[in-house]
Amino acid sequence: MKPDLKKCPRCGSKEVVEIIYGMPTEELFKEIQEKDNYWLGGCCINLETPDPDYHCKACGYEWLSLENKKISK
Repeated sequence: MKPDLKKCPRCGSKEVVEIIYGMPTEELFKEIQEKDNYWLGGCCINLETPDPDYHCKACGYEWLSLENKKISK
């Protein structure tokens, strides 16, 4: 069974947004401020280990979804 990525695995809240990394454009930054539909993860991107890709606005928990996890050899 596929996990519900729009539900926090810690508190069960549906107040879940995707985390984006890197420097957002001015347009994206305005959209985030207006719609509150993304969480800014910072402008530094970690290439060694995957960063979380979801954030719960209710409890602050962040997690990496298995579908977005990349394994390099």
